Amino acid sequence: MKIIVTERIAEEGIQHLKDRGHDVDVRYGISPDELLGVIENYDAIIVRSVTKVNAELLERAKNLKVVGRAGNGIDNIDVSTCTRKGIIVVNTPESNIMAAAELAVGHAFCLFRNIPQANAAARRGEFRRNLFIGNELQDKTAGIIGLGRIGTIVARKLKGIGMRVVAYDPYITDEKFRKNGVIKCETLDELLVQSDLITIHTPKTEETYGMIGERELSICKDGVRIVNAA
Repeated sequence: MKIIVTERIAEEGIQHLKDRGHDVDVRYGISPDELLGVIENYDAIIVRSVTKVNAELLERAKNLKVVGRAGNGIDNIDVSTCTRKGIIVVNTPESNIMAAAELAVGHAFCLFRNIPQANAAARRGEFRRNLFIGNELQDKTAGIIGLGRIGTIVARKLKGIGMRVVAYDPYITDEKFRKNGVIKCETLDELLVQSDLITIHTPKTEETYGMIGERELSICKDGVRIVNAA
């Protein structure tokens, strides 16, 4: 199989494909126009989040059989066109989930404890600690939007530091909420009005795009911190 890889992945992954007899063409940074001109030569394409596998590209991809996403979300892939053309779409939903969850929790600490501002002040030689005291996370309410793989890890970590955790996800069973000790919110508004911290872990779909707008922000608690990890 002839494969084009348009964005950087681990060298071990490239070698793994070569060891199995595939012809791998590494073209990091290839422009959209260049890709349109060569895509018909490939049986498979591996992308991350920058390359857009849209209808225009797929119509040119006369020999394409597989689109591989080295990551979780597939927002940049026209799945419906792939389905119509019989092209298989695969992703790696377990990749980097711990890193993403840890980053979300790290952002929460930064927001509550003013860590970026304190760091910037220290670098300027200003040591006015009273300006950057911030607030504790313990005993506050964290609202998680999207209790999937990453959201679940975030919930566990926030519970571990003493936060009360609620979540909104209409596609997750009550059993999973109970198993993880998370309070289920029946509506998004129910989560918004009570949360001191909101973290977002949803794919980009027609349902989720723009789900947090002016109206939603207006009903949040004053001073709420929001981490968009979607």
